[in-house]
Amino acid sequence: MKISVIFFSNSGKTAETAAQIADGIKQAAGTVDIRLFNLKDGAVDAAYVRESAVVVFGSPTYMGNACGTVIQWFETRENCGMLKDKLGASFATAQYQQGGAGNAINTINNFLLFHGMLVYAGGGGMAGKPLTHMGMIALNDRTEVNREMAEAYGKRIGTKALELFA
Repeated sequence: MKISVIFFSNSGKTAETAAQIADGIKQAAGTVDIRLFNLKDGAVDAAYVRESAVVVFGSPTYMGNACGTVIQWFETRENCGMLKDKLGASFATAQYQQGGAGNAINTINNFLLFHGMLVYAGGGGMAGKPLTHMGMIALNDRTEVNREMAEAYGKRIGTKALELFA
């Protein structure tokens, strides 16, 4: 099974979170082919994304929302149609708890729905702790908590991917 993680990271924090989520997916799903694509580095391998069963999107929080680079990726005509019927999930990083990361996740989730994806967040209390109601948020001042949460979120995504696509 192929899985893509698409994100923008300028400082490295969002890239770190993306890698931790990928580690969690591998722990749950075993031998899967996961590729991470930082939009800062340029092009995403569109053919690989089309072949992926799961695509996870992440963004740093800029001005209380997802960053413009991530939003632009979703709005680019060439990317329309490649996400339909895939499992999608979202995460955001932020400097502060009230910095708008929830808005960033909602923006990404809206795009996932618009592109015809099955949106998965791992749920609330029924999934246990840590809670990831709409998606996963990593705050800059909580390194160890972020790692644990990102890996747990990845495990939930990997488990759901196996349920749906294995």
